[in-house]
Amino acid sequence: MKNSRKMNNLKRLFLITALLAFATAGAQTTPAGQLSLQQAVDFAKKNNPNLQNADLDVKIAKQQVNEVASAGLPQISASVDYTGNPQIATTVVPNFINPGQGPATLEFQMGISHTLSGKINANWLLLDGTYFLGLKAATQYVSMASLVRANTAVETEINVTKAYYLALIADESDVLIQSNIDALQKTYDDTKALYETGFVEEIDKQRLELQLSNLKTQQTRIKDQKEISYRILKFQMGMKLDSNVVLSDSLLGLISKVTPLSASDSIQYDARPEYRILQQQTVLNLLNTRRYQFGYLPSLSAFGSHQQNSFALKDNFSELGTKFYGGTTWGLSLKIPIFDGMYKHSLIQQTRLESLKTQNELFNLERAIENDVFQSKRNYLTALKAYEDQNKNYELAKHIRDIANTKQEQGVGSSLEVTNANNDLKTAENNYLTAIYDLLVAEVNYKKALGKIQ
Repeated sequence: MKNSRKMNNLKRLFLITALLAFATAGAQTTPAGQLSLQQAVDFAKKNNPNLQNADLDVKIAKQQVNEVASAGLPQISASVDYTGNPQIATTVVPNFINPGQGPATLEFQMGISHTLSGKINANWLLLDGTYFLGLKAATQYVSMASLVRANTAVETEINVTKAYYLALIADESDVLIQSNIDALQKTYDDTKALYETGFVEEIDKQRLELQLSNLKTQQTRIKDQKEISYRILKFQMGMKLDSNVVLSDSLLGLISKVTPLSASDSIQYDARPEYRILQQQTVLNLLNTRRYQFGYLPSLSAFGSHQQNSFALKDNFSELGTKFYGGTTWGLSLKIPIFDGMYKHSLIQQTRLESLKTQNELFNLERAIENDVFQSKRNYLTALKAYEDQNKNYELAKHIRDIANTKQEQGVGSSLEVTNANNDLKTAENNYLTAIYDLLVAEVNYKKALGKIQ
């Protein structure tokens, strides 16, 4: 009994341990609670539907290679056919047996009432230039799908990063507005006490009361914006919109990681995935041209078939299948194209024109990348200067607000001065948060322009 009880306890302990391990593994696959920017990007690269479809496109392209390759492998098929002739057709021909004697025509029936036939066919493409070029082109399509997937991954990371920044701004706005409300509430309570004792006028209390009401209204709007920004982030990540997450990175922490511009940041066109896609398109255009050119060459294939036939008369259906008559054929087929009405010529010219279009697109993309790098660099420098200025303005506005509050508490200031200081602080806070967001986004755009996001 004791041994049995010990075994049950061990089983129960093992089950609890297994469940805990399973729960821990599940918690690692889905961000829960604290969510850093890198975790958000990593999660999106596994769960964003657009990126998942890009992965599926790569797999589809690989299967298309198998599809093209199958044309060069032996093609084998089998069939079983039954044919019944309830009424065999009558054939009428001139009397060639005794011409001029007897009837002028002869009537006879050729056929049998029941036929059972089993057949197996085989075909094998031995030599065809278009096949081998088509197989190579299909392989290059896998590379194209992989490049498109890489471009989708870059866009996904950028979208998630910007959404994360936006959510952080909403968080910080919520914190700052609450801080302003707390500070103003204290000033209002002190002013109200002074009013009740007759040291300040009623209008001083009312100004602060009005401003406090406006701040609370603004706080409600900010909370709505915060909820929306979080939903945008979860949407970009491919996460369920009702999931609960808390952002672990801070604005100041991310600002401290902003990479300064380097003199060695030169333009490398092929660092951009969209440029590599056009380069791959050039390769595909060339392969298509050569594939159609190979269509002028002969192709060689082998074929073979074997069949077994069984017959039965109308009244002897049971004899069908008791005896079979075999037949086997095989051979080679050489096809030599002579004239196709300029069909292949038209296809070749189309691929050459497509190649010219791709070259024009490459040239245009190079100019676009140069312009993108130039603009994103200027925007980055402008955003950096704006952040430095707005950071100073924000600190100065807080200092002025604190002085105004102190003067009001000591009875040497006015509510108008406090109101103006709070309004200036709100403006400085908005400008400061906007400058942070603009700088972070400008850095992302500049890295994207240089092809540093992969």
